[in-house]
Amino acid sequence: MSINRWQSLAPVQIERAELAASTLKPRWSMWVLQTLEHNGPMRLTDLCNALPGLQPSAASSVINRLRGQGLITRTPSGRSVHYGLGDAANGLQPVHRTLASWWQAHLSINAPVARAEQVERGLGHLPLPATFAICKSLADRGPQTATDVGWHLDWPMATSSFYSRIAMLRHRGLIAPTGDRIGKAELLSLTPRALSLSDVVEALDDFQRHRAPASVVPTATPPYRPADLFSHLPTTPAPMPRPLAGRRPR
Repeated sequence: MSINRWQSLAPVQIERAELAASTLKPRWSMWVLQTLEHNGPMRLTDLCNALPGLQPSAASSVINRLRGQGLITRTPSGRSVHYGLGDAANGLQPVHRTLASWWQAHLSINAPVARAEQVERGLGHLPLPATFAICKSLADRGPQTATDVGWHLDWPMATSSFYSRIAMLRHRGLIAPTGDRIGKAELLSLTPRALSLSDVVEALDDFQRHRAPASVVPTATPPYRPADLFSHLPTTPAPMPRPLAGRRPR
């Protein structure tokens, strides 16, 4: 759980990992992908029978979305249609493994949980977007106030949405106050739960990098534009407040 793993990640890796997590996070996505991986191409009816609780209408929605991402293929076969894994899904095994291991280490309960559900619960525990970028900032610069995190990542702070995201990360046990303050502002740092996420980020980045054509891999810095995180903001966001007096960004 060395912080060095986080520090070695480049901004574009953080962005690719967020993109991959956003693709895989919606409910039933990992269940469908792992079921097709285990059974091979299946009809929609057979897929739903293999996943009690997944209704055909919901399954169609999941399949269509994943087809649009190149993760699932559709092959007519006589009067039926079979769905299988696309080439873009070839690198999913490391993602499954690292997410399941992370869930088992930090979020497991005293009851049997299927691996696909472990993966889905692990992804569901990550409030996206922004989780990985905030963790990266705290790893690179050490304990910071919420204002400093926003300043370093060039995000607007004049709304409650940013602070809500910080509060959610605290509630999920990914960041925590150090006990020190600058004025009235608490200093925040990564928890062991967040430090061990570096393996997950690397797996998600590798998956996204191999499935996306090089021409469309985003390379923007910082990894998020304000509009990506705060869709309700005006086109020209309010200027960022300066860090607290007497303290310069590190």
